[in-house]
Order: sequence, then C-alpha cells, then structure tokens
Amino acid sequence: MQFISLNQNNHDYWETIYREAFPASERIAFQELKQKAANHDQIKMVVLVDGEQNVGIAYFVDIKEKAFVLYLAVDQSIRGRGIGGQTLSALKDHYPKGIILESESTLEGADNQQQRKARYHFYLKNGFIDTKKITHNMGRDFHLLTTNLACSVADYLSSMKILGQRTSVT
Repeated sequence: MQFISLNQNNHDYWETIYREAFPASERIAFQELKQKAANHDQIKMVVLVDGEQNVGIAYFVDIKEKAFVLYLAVDQSIRGRGIGGQTLSALKDHYPKGIILESESTLEGADNQQQRKARYHFYLKNGFIDTKKITHNMGRDFHLLTTNLACSVADYLSSMKILGQRTSVT
C-alpha cells in the first residue's frame, strides 16, 4: 500500500471518494482541506494506492511516529476486499507509536446506527482500542480510538489545533 500525495492526476479521485464517503455535515470544504495541507507540512492529504490501482483516500496529521487520521475511506466500488484492513496495517507500520482516529458514536440513536456499529467494530477488529473518551466536534459525538494508549488526548487535541478544528473531549 502506497500513500501518494494529492496532485493533479489524483485530485478528482480524492474529491469524488471524499464526497461519496462522508456526509456533508462531517465534511470540511474540499478547498479548505487542500489549503491546510499545502500550508502545513504535518497535514497529509493522500490517495491510497494498491499496486497501480487507486483504492481510497486519507487525510491525517503526522505527529512524528504517531498520526491522527481525520478522514479515511476506501473506494466504495472495492469495499469488502480487505483494503481497509491493509490500509490500517500500512498506517500502523508507518506510525509505530500509534494511530488516533474518531469513530461515530454508537451511543446515540441514528439513522445509520448499524453502519456506525460496523465501522466501530471494524476498527476494534483491526487493533484499535476504545479510549472511553468521547469527542465533540462538527456537531457530532465520536469515540476516540487509538492503536496505542501512549497516544494521548493531548496528541489528539494538538492535531485538531493543527487542523484548525474546534473540539472537546469528555
């Protein structure tokens, strides 16, 4: 699995997958994401490539040997083929001190409750640990998950500050 930085050749693919994978209420404007990544070396906006095929996208903050993943999506046309697990493995290899991410809350009723639970359990199955912290941002609640408990709430808050995002943790 390769992480190829956003460029003219993969720009449209990234934007298409982003719009398909995330509801409007959870999306930051695409141009704003691009600008943040262009202006800050720690912010990575990449296309996931398996062999020669684009298979998904990621947007994350590189915090040395750790990373906070804000957006991660596998191309819906190839879901169910193990690409998500391969991507998480590649991220864990690249960031051995841990990956932090948010998974939609399964604690509140939602129209897509089954999807939320499936995503949450997918992350647990792939080595993530629920920190038992709930984050609040973009008008929603999320479970804060990590691959290593050495990844702290402070790492998360620092990443959100780099991204210019307001959040709170309970």
